[in-house]
Parts: sequence; structure tokens; C-alpha cells
Amino acid sequence: MKSLLIVEDDPSQLKALEHKFTTEGFLVKTATNGETGLASALTHRPDGILLDLNMPKMDGIGFLKRIRSDEWGKDAKIIVFTNREDSDAVAECMQYNVFQVFIKANESLEGIVEEVQETIR
Repeated sequence: MKSLLIVEDDPSQLKALEHKFTTEGFLVKTATNGETGLASALTHRPDGILLDLNMPKMDGIGFLKRIRSDEWGKDAKIIVFTNREDSDAVAECMQYNVFQVFIKANESLEGIVEEVQETIR
């Protein structure tokens, strides 16, 4: 069973993602801010991480900077999931070797599940 960490501060979005991925057979862990997410990622070392950019305590870019400095984290499979549509945010994420950047409003849950499955295969 593949494991996935979802780092998302919106409770309804987090619940929907957690339910969808659990239904698809993933072992899901969640975090509602960047600090908790980073600690969970480094402790549990999931097969994949679905990361929101705009979060309290540590934003997604801060999370990426910190996790990429870790020996395990430098190769972690991370997909960014955000409401920020500006190209600067996407470009900054790509500097940290993320596998994909999704704009929340443009993606269905099914599409996100497919991409995550492909990424952590």
C-alpha cells in the first residue's frame, strides 16, 4: 500500500482529499500547517506528498526549502496543490524539483489521484 502525506490547511479540502485517496487504497497521513507537515514527512517518509503552498506556520515554499535540505527529503516525491496561479510561484516550486504543480480550481479529484498515482508508482 502506497503512503501519502497531504499538507493542506483548508479543513473541507483536506477531508475530501483524505477520503478520496483512502478510497483509492492509499495509507493517508494529514497535516494542517507546514511545520507539522514537515515533521510528519521526515518521521514517516511517505511515498508521496501533496503540498498546499498557502499555509500557516510555514508556507509551502518554506516546506520545500527545508525538506530538500534533508538527506531523505531531497528525493521525496512532492506534488504542489495551490490556488496561486501566478507563474512566479510555479517557477519557484519547480526550483525545488517538484513533480507537478496543480491549480486547485482547474483540477478534479480524479485527475489529482491519477497524477499522484503516476508520480509515486
